[in-house]
Amino acid sequence: MQRFFDLWARVYDARAPQKLTYGPVHDSVCAALAQRRAPRDVLDVGCGTGILATRLSAVYPGTAVTGVDLSPGMLAQARRRSGTVTWVEADAAALPFADDAFDALCCTESFHWYPDQIAALVEFRRVLRNDGTLYLAFVNPATATVEAAVNALTRAAGRPARWATASHLRGLLDAAGFRVRERVKVRRWPPGVMMPTYLTVAEPN
Repeated sequence: MQRFFDLWARVYDARAPQKLTYGPVHDSVCAALAQRRAPRDVLDVGCGTGILATRLSAVYPGTAVTGVDLSPGMLAQARRRSGTVTWVEADAAALPFADDAFDALCCTESFHWYPDQIAALVEFRRVLRNDGTLYLAFVNPATATVEAAVNALTRAAGRPARWATASHLRGLLDAAGFRVRERVKVRRWPPGVMMPTYLTVAEPN
């Protein structure tokens, strides 16, 4: 998987997918963050080439922003993008940070790749302060049948992904110590009826 993302990093910043696919997701996170006080410390898990983390650093100049990714190739691009953000190579399920280190944690379009999603969410809860907020954005299949079908297809293709319905995701978040505050549908390309994208905003229990 690491090699896969290192290769993907070479084309990840192409204008079309960033504007049509990933940009609207980032916009939704920024809009949600703007509804609360300015964060002191933000962690972007699965930061990729650092577009969102760099944007947050510019919007909140007094905020310490850290981007984490498993792919050295993605992080190489991120480091060229910004010298203000702290870039860290790490697994989402084993974050190298102290407890209660951040008051906002973003994870956009990477959660479905995590082989142990509960372990990642437990880590998210550990590093978030009790008054912190999780911003988790990825595709949520409309039904359990669609979830099972698309996940099986990705396994057959050799790139196993784990997309979760809203109810399945809520159960994962509950088990990790979060409660869902709101869900916001992200309107992006390609549009999804059976595979829509949502930003789930959650808080520690």
